[in-house]
Amino acid sequence: MRVAVRAPRLALLALAGVFVAGILPAAAQINPFNNSNAPGKPLQQSDMTQLFASVDKLNKAPNVKPGAQETWSNSATGAHGTSKVTSVRKIGSTTCHVIHHEIEAPSWAKPAVYNLTWCPDAKGEWKIRQ
Repeated sequence: MRVAVRAPRLALLALAGVFVAGILPAAAQINPFNNSNAPGKPLQQSDMTQLFASVDKLNKAPNVKPGAQETWSNSATGAHGTSKVTSVRKIGSTTCHVIHHEIEAPSWAKPAVYNLTWCPDAKGEWKIRQ
């Protein structure tokens, strides 16, 4: 009898796990911009929102070419940055963008510089390639 009671609970837990797993990939996106390697205090969430919106705009531009760039600036925090396409390359059958990011914040002694490869996933959402 005890097994019959546990089975529904286990099924419920498994279903909850599947639900959470469907939500987590977006949150689990690699985010090198907000880590302990930053040259000062990490970026605020409002900085991250503006940064990712500018990168998304750049990645989704039709026929983007090396030299294309987007900038962002957060007047509330003073953080700002530039993202510039340095190359467009095929990885398998996927067209990806190599983007040079320079980010500055008032508490940082020097800009943070990142060179990242962005590729669209199966749903067309641009992600940092691992």
